Amino acid sequence: MRKLLLAAAMLGSIVIVPAASAFEAQSTVTGPQGQTATRSGSASCEGGNCTRSGAVTGPQGQTATRSGSASCADGNCTRSGSATGPQGQTAARQRSVTRTAPGQWSGQGTATGRRGGTVARSGSVQRGW
Repeated sequence: MRKLLLAAAMLGSIVIVPAASAFEAQSTVTGPQGQTATRSGSASCEGGNCTRSGAVTGPQGQTATRSGSASCADGNCTRSGSATGPQGQTAARQRSVTRTAPGQWSGQGTATGRRGGTVARSGSVQRGW
């Protein structure tokens, strides 16, 4: 587990929750002029698979959403997520980390912006102690 966390820290964050769990939350904020904004979200994890989603609605009724998932099994972890703004523009990202040998990890990922541009990155980590 320590090796996985080290690799995740070097290549990008990965969510790992060993037991089943879930939560939901909602909040409302009222500003000084009486305008309100609301936020809601939920997440759940079971058997190495986690999902999350959330939304924020501003004082003028515009809503932005986020969602994502992560899973780990047999030394392979993947994570993906997306966000959609109030005007419908979407950004997405995806990452994966794989244990290639004892103490060695490799990872790759892509991110696509709201205007359609994509960036890819990759790397590897080797434990040296």
